[in-house]
Amino acid sequence: MADNMKKDLASGKLKTVEKEGKSAVWKSFDLVVNAEDDGVGFVQCKVCKLLMEYDSKTTGTSSLQRHLEKSCKPLAAAGDVLRQPKIN
Repeated sequence: MADNMKKDLASGKLKTVEKEGKSAVWKSFDLVVNAEDDGVGFVQCKVCKLLMEYDSKTTGTSSLQRHLEKSCKPLAAAGDVLRQPKIN
């Protein structure tokens, strides 16, 4: 499925758009949408271009945060990927 998504992104059938959300993780991910700007259930990492399934109702952003921490560690180490600050 991800291969088809990559082809559709390359051909222009799909595109990525910035998503504004409460989580800081959205600084590092774009939402994949169709020509009508409807989400298609995937996001793309801005760092490594990995396509990941995403459904706001079931997956949330924790899997996106884990991806950044484990797979895109150089960016996280540089401080560009931030967790939301904890309130004491």
